[in-house]
Amino acid sequence: MEGLGPLFIIIAVFFLYLELKTPGIGVFGALSAVAFAAFFVGKYYEGQAGYMEATLFILAIVLIAMEIFVFPGFGVAGIAGVILMFISLVLAMQDFTIPRSDVEYNIVLGNMSELVLSIMAASGIFILMLFVLPRSKFTVLPGLISNDTQDNHQLNVKKETLHLDGKFGIAATEFMPGGKVEIDGELYQANSITGWIEKGSKVIVVKQEGNLLLIKPSDIAQS
Repeated sequence: MEGLGPLFIIIAVFFLYLELKTPGIGVFGALSAVAFAAFFVGKYYEGQAGYMEATLFILAIVLIAMEIFVFPGFGVAGIAGVILMFISLVLAMQDFTIPRSDVEYNIVLGNMSELVLSIMAASGIFILMLFVLPRSKFTVLPGLISNDTQDNHQLNVKKETLHLDGKFGIAATEFMPGGKVEIDGELYQANSITGWIEKGSKVIVVKQEGNLLLIKPSDIAQS
């Protein structure tokens, strides 16, 4: 399994993005967990990862879950969880904890660069899907693409011709951070820039990026 670490990270982060984009805890979260587990198992057999790294990673997941489900938003617990996850993954890529020589410092920097590149690759693939899938006929990713063709509230597919910046709407689904927002009786795919948003909350469009709206909660009364 040597050399497959970056691939497992890319797969794990990609499925983690999908899990956060779709409502509930489902198959994407499980696939992400399997990929992360495969990464740690591989590093364990290479003599790098141990119980400490796995424990730190699990603690990171707990902190992030608390931020999402217990303390909505993105605050101390979420930031601490992301930092701890990054540290645990870097430590799992080397057979020492604290660098004590120039060689070990270079190894740490190399591992950090490799991890950042893997995360960027996963992010790039995910962003590409957000732009490609809405224009395709495939509906294999529930929550990302909807086939509400027989529903009374279809997704508006002509968002490029509309100007929705500054528009008020209602969260038609829970945002974690992706979901659907209702504006003037139409449903639109959107992402929350502030993290979790409760269904039924009043929101405002901050920015429109093609087929995707970026929203945030709004306490401003609609005129």
